[in-house]
Amino acid sequence: MVFFKDATGDTVRRAVDHAKNFIADNPIDGVRYELAGGYVGVTAAANEEIEHSELIQTALILIVVMASVLVTYRSFTAPALVFVVLAIAVLVNRAFMGIRGIGLNVNTLPVTAVGIGIGVDYAIYILDRIKEEATHLPVEDAIVKTLSTTGAAVVFTAVTVVAGIFYWIVGSNLRFNSEMALLLTLLMGGHMIGAITILPMMIRIFKPRFITGDTGAQ
Repeated sequence: MVFFKDATGDTVRRAVDHAKNFIADNPIDGVRYELAGGYVGVTAAANEEIEHSELIQTALILIVVMASVLVTYRSFTAPALVFVVLAIAVLVNRAFMGIRGIGLNVNTLPVTAVGIGIGVDYAIYILDRIKEEATHLPVEDAIVKTLSTTGAAVVFTAVTVVAGIFYWIVGSNLRFNSEMALLLTLLMGGHMIGAITILPMMIRIFKPRFITGDTGAQ
């Protein structure tokens, strides 16, 4: 019988690797080894499935979001702009998970899906308002007016949402609640910052035709 200090992804992975190495080094004719159950065994199986499906899930979510933006604006440039904002927020989130040693498991897996779903609207708000203002203003002026109005609303909304979950970061004794709140806060902050900085910057540089007047497919 073996006792484990915890059931984190790293501990489970090392335990399974040791078991597989032992099996490979000590074959017995007519004997087939199977991984046992128990909490660590079930966690190992769940983690393997998560590693397999996580990338597919994230890709499918992004495809659905990008398709919706494409249909709405009838421009391939629009989903490309939104994708950049979402991708940066997700990559920063994953990098933070790696730095803090937060494993990808059944608890943290839904964060990306939820974060994309509740954060993509910030980019859409900014994008749509700039498009509307650009019908009667130069792009630069449209961006300035958008950031002074809709941009302020986006910041206020993001801060309000984050304030509602920030308590769980410092006040919860449950690791699940604390990690979920921390990752959601980071994702929401990333979406908000990207929407009011990176997105306007890209529009200012590239001046996409669906913003400046040509709504045909690009």
